[in-house]
Amino acid sequence: MKLANISDVTHLNMLREYFRSKMNPESSLLLWTGMSYAHGKVISITGITISLPSEVWYPSSHNLGRIKLLVLKDSADIYQGLTTGSPAAENYGVLCEIAIHTTIG
Repeated sequence: MKLANISDVTHLNMLREYFRSKMNPESSLLLWTGMSYAHGKVISITGITISLPSEVWYPSSHNLGRIKLLVLKDSADIYQGLTTGSPAAENYGVLCEIAIHTTIG
């Protein structure tokens, strides 16, 4: 298990809708990802550059640092999305990915 990357807008929207389906009204969720923001680029935990449009960012949040995901129950609220912060900042949790290995044959 490792910190998760968000590969594209479709992936991000799937995550947001899943989390919203589990949330109470007026609630929010803030999760660390495995990505970071530096020199105008989103970098995955494996060092790969990920292209994400500006619409997925929390307003005025393009700073250097680790990327976290803020999800609000209200999908129309503009004050949510990807944002950056210090790894020392307190958050609600982490978004992890688990590798699933299958054997065929």
